Amino acid sequence: LSPDELEFYQGQVDKIDEVAPSAEAVESLERQFNRKARYEELAQLSQSVSAAFNDEGGIVEILGQCVKPVQELAELDDHAQARAARVEGLIIECEDLAGEYARFMDVEDAEDVSYEDIEAKMNHWLELKRRYGPSVEQVLAKREALAKKIALQSDIKGALSCLEAEAASLEQEAGMLAKALAKKRTQAGASLAKKVEHLLGSLGFKKARFSIEITEEAKLRDTGNVRCTFLFAPNVGQPLLPLSKIASSGETARVMLALKTVLAEVDETPLLIFDEVDANVGGEIGAQVGKRLKALAASHQVLCVTHLPQVAAQAEAHFVVTKKQTKQTTQVAIESLHEAQEGRVVELARMLGDRSSASALKHAEELLGV
Repeated sequence: LSPDELEFYQGQVDKIDEVAPSAEAVESLERQFNRKARYEELAQLSQSVSAAFNDEGGIVEILGQCVKPVQELAELDDHAQARAARVEGLIIECEDLAGEYARFMDVEDAEDVSYEDIEAKMNHWLELKRRYGPSVEQVLAKREALAKKIALQSDIKGALSCLEAEAASLEQEAGMLAKALAKKRTQAGASLAKKVEHLLGSLGFKKARFSIEITEEAKLRDTGNVRCTFLFAPNVGQPLLPLSKIASSGETARVMLALKTVLAEVDETPLLIFDEVDANVGGEIGAQVGKRLKALAASHQVLCVTHLPQVAAQAEAHFVVTKKQTKQTTQVAIESLHEAQEGRVVELARMLGDRSSASALKHAEELLGV
């Protein structure tokens, strides 16, 4: 901080301390202000009450007229003695009240602080509220923040030492949390890999192996200190290698389908897109792929680019994309088929090999369940 900034911050702290060193001080100020502002009204009312007690014909005089007959009654009947004592006590209480109301404003008059001083202090407080927040807590929080800046500037070395100690403590805590997280990931990874490997068998990988490798790293990141690598071996005799290096795009898509299926209940990704998920698979495996995609669509929005009718038939919505080329241009068109059952049957028959074949049309209807 520059000297000017330091002076400015200290000035702000001093201004707050003048008015609002605590919530109790603000409450006292507001009470004083309200009392001073209504001094004349309070004085007039208190004197009126005192006069009602003490003036001629007032409460004390009227009660005094009762004393003699009350005492005589008590002398004649023992049962009236208790009531006589109550009347005498009532007179004493009224006299005390009359005196207290008469002196009600004496305390106010004895205070050294004038109304002008309190009004100025109140205006100062209202300005602080306007600047730093409507509540006492917000103003005091601002004061604490400013005081911390001043203290930090006054003891840079001490502040740095504290921050370094805090950083070391946080790093140690983060390391312990990362270690616990790595242990949970190792356990979860083994369980996940087993489920995915089992599911891959129904997606055309009868002998495939799938594993999740957890590797500890020296650098601690916001996600922990381990790296998770998906290892995949699609065929017998092949070593487990990173999925990104060994699998084709179609194989990767089917592995992702297996992963997303296993994780369907906890995966919050709203939209999943599969391209070439049916690459190099036949009709039987394609039907399994289609069923898995349909099940996944119960919890996600799934878009799939496919050339297999067994997959397309499982979709809730079916679009066909066509491309036409002329000498000068290329045109791409998309057509919705799911609203017209007949058009969808014809398209599935085309995907089966012959849109005009009766057997292909019948097979298409069977795929759609119509």
